[in-house]
Amino acid sequence: MSETTKPENKKNILVPSNRWGKTLITAVKHIWMCYYKIGIEADSKTVKGALYRTLNLAAHSEQARIEAQYIKNILQSNFVFYFEGKWLVNKCKIGDFLPPDGIVESPNYVFSFKNGSAHISRTVGDDRGGAIQGGSYFFISYDECCRSYRLEDEIEPDILPRLIDTNGTLDLLSTPDKDSPSLQYYYELCEMGKDRRDGWYTKEGALSENAFIPKDALKRAEENITDPQVRAQVLSGQFVFSGGRMFSGQSIRNIWNIEQKWDILPIHLLSINYQTGKLYNPAHRYILAGDFARSESGDATVAYVLDYSLNPYEIVSGYRVTGMPITTQLQDIRILRQYYNARLIIDTNSLGGSIIRDLLSSERPESFDFKAKQKGEMLFILKKVLDDGRIKAPKPSGENTLQVLRRELGAYKEDDARLKTDTVMALGMGLYAVESLPPARKIPIKMFRRII
Repeated sequence: MSETTKPENKKNILVPSNRWGKTLITAVKHIWMCYYKIGIEADSKTVKGALYRTLNLAAHSEQARIEAQYIKNILQSNFVFYFEGKWLVNKCKIGDFLPPDGIVESPNYVFSFKNGSAHISRTVGDDRGGAIQGGSYFFISYDECCRSYRLEDEIEPDILPRLIDTNGTLDLLSTPDKDSPSLQYYYELCEMGKDRRDGWYTKEGALSENAFIPKDALKRAEENITDPQVRAQVLSGQFVFSGGRMFSGQSIRNIWNIEQKWDILPIHLLSINYQTGKLYNPAHRYILAGDFARSESGDATVAYVLDYSLNPYEIVSGYRVTGMPITTQLQDIRILRQYYNARLIIDTNSLGGSIIRDLLSSERPESFDFKAKQKGEMLFILKKVLDDGRIKAPKPSGENTLQVLRRELGAYKEDDARLKTDTVMALGMGLYAVESLPPARKIPIKMFRRII
């Protein structure tokens, strides 16, 4: 029995090179699972009558079509392949397993097999996996998952719950895509799988392992690809964080501390039901960095509270809202700042920065100017702090808003005109302030007594 089919491996990741054959392997695995109804531990009569379904997901419709076509061609003895210098066609011994009336190809590919099992192949869709809710599966594969725009929003909220009832298996299969916003999350999952943490198991694969690739074609590929990073990705499936990305995958991964937990804070913000964070410690020093956005702009207003009395620094609370009136945002920031008795630094360019500064004058904000040379200095400090491992935060989740920080850090480039950067700018401002700016001196307020 191979590593990826051992019963204890319920969350598998395959990180192969290009043209390794992952879609074909996935198609064969679905046939095997459906034929034997793998995962049902019962007598033959119970197994025969049991409802059994498997699901293949893909980031794009063409990938879903290819997987379904592989299954159909294999079972109908129409699978053509090149092997040892010859073009061959398979001869399937279970050709009657897929009846002609058991094939549906629109809107999704659905195969209803002779033994009552079924297989579905479809795209995840714009609802980030929400369309697959309402059913359970014994096996789910996600082909080219790294090409998803928000993989972390699909796996835990929508995909894994579909396997709870059956104690089913999830396979993630993808060659790393250097341009994907989900690259950082996928990288971190793969590293967890290498360490066998949280039930994940990772297996890698090189192009040379594909027995169906002619040796002369493999040799040409090795000779024609001269860029070492491209070679690493195409031939070996290695992660390549290129294309001008500023922060390395490992430095971002080093931020997350699984032992750090946030509680519900004893404060009430206007924009959300509850605010999470690390409880205030009067012996510690805090700074709150806020990057504001107009409620109608579609961008997010983001703020992070940093505890800079610790080494490494800690992100102890995060605030992120979209579409909220500016008056609500300002009151939330006041409440959060006052709870932590924190310094406050804000962007004086966004949303009429001088106006925001005046509206928050009672909080004595420090100013940051993105249009000045401060932005370059801030990014240098942010990169240095990340590379040195001097910032920690809890493991990202949907509740603590750090999923967005991970995604935006992983995609950030110096030419950021078309990127979502709200979280990067907020974190960078906070680190810039604690590394470069001394705390503002508090000016005592003089009280005068009126003499009559």
